[in-house]
Amino acid sequence: METTILKTKYSKILIKSEIEGITEKIQPYLYSYAMLSTKDSKDNIDATVYIFQTIKNNRSMKINAQKREIGILLEDMNRDNQLYLKRALINLNNRILESKGVIFIHASSISYNGNGIMFIGERGNGKTTNMLYMLNQKGIEYVANDRTGIKLNKETGKIEMLGIPSSINVRPGSIEKNSTLKTKLMPVLSKKGYSELIKDTDNKSMKSRMCLTIQEIKDNLEITERPISILQGIVSLNYDQNIEYNVANISLEEMTKKLEEQRISGVFSGTKEIENAIEVQQLEIKDILKEQKIKTMEITQNSDNSKKILENFIISKGEKDNVR
Repeated sequence: METTILKTKYSKILIKSEIEGITEKIQPYLYSYAMLSTKDSKDNIDATVYIFQTIKNNRSMKINAQKREIGILLEDMNRDNQLYLKRALINLNNRILESKGVIFIHASSISYNGNGIMFIGERGNGKTTNMLYMLNQKGIEYVANDRTGIKLNKETGKIEMLGIPSSINVRPGSIEKNSTLKTKLMPVLSKKGYSELIKDTDNKSMKSRMCLTIQEIKDNLEITERPISILQGIVSLNYDQNIEYNVANISLEEMTKKLEEQRISGVFSGTKEIENAIEVQQLEIKDILKEQKIKTMEITQNSDNSKKILENFIISKGEKDNVR
């Protein structure tokens, strides 16, 4: 069997496969969030995945929670099975991270010079839209769109913000209202057949989505991803069509309550059975955030205020001069 190691800063998964080429097929989906290697050490393994080849198209998964082992049956490594395996590995990795103190929040997040800013809010209040607007600013790196992990680094005493490699679902209105984004993203959106959605300005449906990969965002916005940042700020977003921009500082205690409401599992749908593979002891968000110097604010807006938001988190005048 071909042996591969999936490794992140806090996790290590051993993969043994009857199907060859796992590294070449799966690494592109992981970007720099996790690295696959056939040469890495097999010490300190958190879980093991066995991939068996079946002659029938009966893809399935079995779990041995006691041994932290997962068996996956695949007929071949076609694109559909690649995506299935990618999701299984990301979900397993996220579950391992949860067992090591990571809490996942329904949030988008970006990084500026290694300083992380996380955006939370109810559905439709602009988490993804605001993240895309922020990526238009100079020096901004992409961290995550739908799920963001937070973990207290006990050695440094700081909170780390961890990203996950997942596709980005964009509402047509987010592109239509921002001429710069529209210019940069229109070529790839047209290629994927989304032109009519953008033209249909009367379509107010919350269900309308255009799916972009991290690579498409990187290529067209000319940005990079940053898997881990130091959490410096949390923004609770509200959308109000009558308010252009209003910002209010809120206490860390208030923000902690908001984060609890947005707390989610690190395991995506599709392979939810992986939650049974590793037992997790739930931590309290308040225990991670206590005594931390994190800027917390609530912003209500109806348009692109990424420059103003970024300036709230920048200290020096020299940095402010670099903001577009």
